[in-house]
Amino acid sequence: MCISQDSTDLLEQTEREREIVIEITWRKIFVLFVIGVPVILLLYITYGLLQAYYGPVNVIIEVAFDKSAYSPGESVIVSVKISSGIFGSVIKLPLGKAPVGIEVRNKDRALVFVGQSETDGFGETKFTFKVPTWATFDEYTVYLASPGGSNSARIAIQK
Repeated sequence: MCISQDSTDLLEQTEREREIVIEITWRKIFVLFVIGVPVILLLYITYGLLQAYYGPVNVIIEVAFDKSAYSPGESVIVSVKISSGIFGSVIKLPLGKAPVGIEVRNKDRALVFVGQSETDGFGETKFTFKVPTWATFDEYTVYLASPGGSNSARIAIQK
């Protein structure tokens, strides 16, 4: 089988067209660092100054429980994480030393537990309370608040 020179040249030309060549030059690297890095740094500093002056922007309060349902007399551990969202909640920065308050109420809105704490350097804190021994099948609502945001969650109480 004989392949002509024309078909070989055509095959090589087709292979070259399929390759994507990214040419990295010192000039492109220089432009990236001279323009790109200062812009990102300026945005970060501006966000920090705005947050320092006006307080946390877009405060996100996340809540989690150690179990899905509790019985009367059991201890409930409520884990809280507070962060400040950049670009919505795409990037979350933990808020250290943020005050947080908690309030737990039953279906009749009777107060079961109230407390306050401050987050650690990772924006986290925990609350612990006992379900009253006289509690019946019920659903408790946990309300959390911190400057700039609030959240609520429900837990089930079963006998």
